[in-house]
Amino acid sequence: MRSRFSAFASGNTSYLLATSSVDLAKSLTQQELIETCDTFSFVHLDVLNHDQDTVEFIAHLLLGDQHHQIHERSHFIKQNGNWKYDTGELSDTPIIKLNRNDLCPCQSGKKFKKCHSV
Repeated sequence: MRSRFSAFASGNTSYLLATSSVDLAKSLTQQELIETCDTFSFVHLDVLNHDQDTVEFIAHLLLGDQHHQIHERSHFIKQNGNWKYDTGELSDTPIIKLNRNDLCPCQSGKKFKKCHSV
């Protein structure tokens, strides 16, 4: 999961497609992934729980001064000897408007205005 988060953060859409299950990859387009990577700043990942084929996480994203969180329980399947992301169950999360003096959600310890503020 950490490698896929890093791929979203760096815009490595080829990796995202390569690590998706065959069925999921058929429903994704490179352009959709590029737009997602370009729209949000992926700033932090919290892995909450995991077992052999499931990972529960919260991904922290920024869109301007809005702090978005993706809270997901991801399911992986083994295909051709490799684990591939297949599906995920999302939990509702609020969108938080950040003020300049709030701590940055990237967990740098800096105020938002001195870190990821635009």
